[in-house]
Amino acid sequence: MTPIAPNFNPLGRYSTSDAIAVLKIHRNSLNNYVKAGLILPLPKKRKNRENRYLGRDLNRLWKELT
Repeated sequence: MTPIAPNFNPLGRYSTSDAIAVLKIHRNSLNNYVKAGLILPLPKKRKNRENRYLGRDLNRLWKELT
């Protein structure tokens, strides 16, 4: 996890790929945080779409884990 606070737009929607790139964590780590209830993805509009997360939730996750 990056020690520098990420600069996510609180109302922005970020894909899994974007979130893990900025937070510098592995995709499996993000999935584990979802399973643990630390962060929830937005509801999917289509079945095969990648999960999306709100920027405010990603900022909160970073604060909780650092």
